[in-house]
Amino acid sequence: MNIHDISIALISSIVNLLVPLLVINTACRMSFREFLDEWKRPPLYFIRVFLIVNIVVPLITIGIVHLFKLPPIVGGILIIVAICPGDPSFLMESKKRGRKPALAVAFLLMLTLTAPLTIPLWILILNIFFPYHLVIKPEAIMLKMIPLVTLPAILGLILRRYKPEIAEKFADTASVLYKAALIIAGVIAIVAGGSKLITFPLAAWAAMFVLILASIWIGYSTTGGDNFEERNTLAFITALGNPALAILITRVSYPELHLTSLICAYILMRFLLIMPYKIWISKKLRNAAS
Repeated sequence: MNIHDISIALISSIVNLLVPLLVINTACRMSFREFLDEWKRPPLYFIRVFLIVNIVVPLITIGIVHLFKLPPIVGGILIIVAICPGDPSFLMESKKRGRKPALAVAFLLMLTLTAPLTIPLWILILNIFFPYHLVIKPEAIMLKMIPLVTLPAILGLILRRYKPEIAEKFADTASVLYKAALIIAGVIAIVAGGSKLITFPLAAWAAMFVLILASIWIGYSTTGGDNFEERNTLAFITALGNPALAILITRVSYPELHLTSLICAYILMRFLLIMPYKIWISKKLRNAAS
């Protein structure tokens, strides 16, 4: 195995560690009442966000891919990521000032639990209209996301509810391990996908920028009402598709193409292109505090 193959193998292993640490760290730091209060919102609130994340964002992505005439592989990756909702990395954003962690966890669980239904449906539609030939089984999605998201979230909430002193220590330990794993994952992502960035055509960068801008605007302006924390939290939820599920789908559908490195490049591109929004939010919060 060369350095590239080793990097790709390590990415999956670290993601399987990184995501549960992030989820349990977030869940352990919120009260059970905070989490339950988020579910007291009107059902139409959740339905609206569900439809935006699972229908509007994928449709916009398909439109942008064809508008910019992206190469099939690049466009396919953008579309696959778009139909995979619930990237746990938005929990990292939700813990910062101006975000709502409890709301982020509530939506993460909703999107995770419904993904085994929505993703196969989208794959069925895509295979009808496009020559993608994607393959994934609902149980494969469940087996992927239950240990990564569902069980850590439940464990964190239970610890916080019944053993808050243990939950705090557990969260501190998870936070340290998460930061260490995140640094390692970042280095590996650069090794695996960094070289691919220069191979992406300018149209792909432009399409990614428009897509991220549109997704953020939809989440920020149409799903959060007048509450700044809600609008900001939902902006990240709508903008961040789930690369872990995208990697799973591409591995099952195209085992001979080794597309994980391109998805790593996508993650790096997304990180760079979403920075202007983060800077704007930070400036807005500083102005509000002064």
